[in-house]
Amino acid sequence: MRELEKEFEHSLLDELKDRLHITMNDDDDNLLELIRVGYQVIQMYCGEFDIIENGFGKNLVFEYCRFARNGVAEHFYDSYVQDLVVLGFELSDLGDDE
Repeated sequence: MRELEKEFEHSLLDELKDRLHITMNDDDDNLLELIRVGYQVIQMYCGEFDIIENGFGKNLVFEYCRFARNGVAEHFYDSYVQDLVVLGFELSDLGDDE
């Protein structure tokens, strides 16, 4: 499973904070951990992807973070199962003519 590169973590943190309308820096460590965990969770469901290049995957990671931050991570899968399937198909090699 691909780990987040340190150089991109703070860029992702800033994007997540903008999305969640967070202006304070007090919770940055927790938010970074949510991004790391969310990235791993989405990759577990769908396969490996580049979070910087794949906007759809990044959006799912951020949505997972939103759910987890609000204490309802257990509801993420049911709410986004269709999007997870789409990303999984997008990342799969099933469509390749090899």
